Amino acid sequence: FHRAFTVQVHRFYWGLRYFGTDLQMIHQMLFANRTRAEVRRKLKVEQRRRPWLVEHALTNRQEILAEEGLNVDDVRGDAAPEQASLGTGWSLEGGVVGVSGDLSDRAHPLNRRPPITYEYVRESLERAKNRLEKSQESA
Repeated sequence: FHRAFTVQVHRFYWGLRYFGTDLQMIHQMLFANRTRAEVRRKLKVEQRRRPWLVEHALTNRQEILAEEGLNVDDVRGDAAPEQASLGTGWSLEGGVVGVSGDLSDRAHPLNRRPPITYEYVRESLERAKNRLEKSQESA
């Protein structure tokens, strides 16, 4: 991730949204060409550089199956098709969820910027402003 491309950073934040801090899953599903240590190092770097984005990704988790209104039981049942599209770059083949398409394609859904709401940005700026004012008052 040294001098990582923007799409890899976006993919990392999608991984946090889907898998939380389960770095093994992020590594296996999204960064098979990287080591698990590199993924762990990237998390630590992002927690120092952009803690608000890490917090946002972890507090606004998404379920892979819930996006299209699918139920996990429906997918695991006998009525589940061999291939079902889960949207946002995920697919289900043979009962196993995986990444669909080519992650090296810049247009892949997992390479686009994760959504961040305006309200969250406003609240984060307010918290930062309050912390700055308190630190200046105590100095």
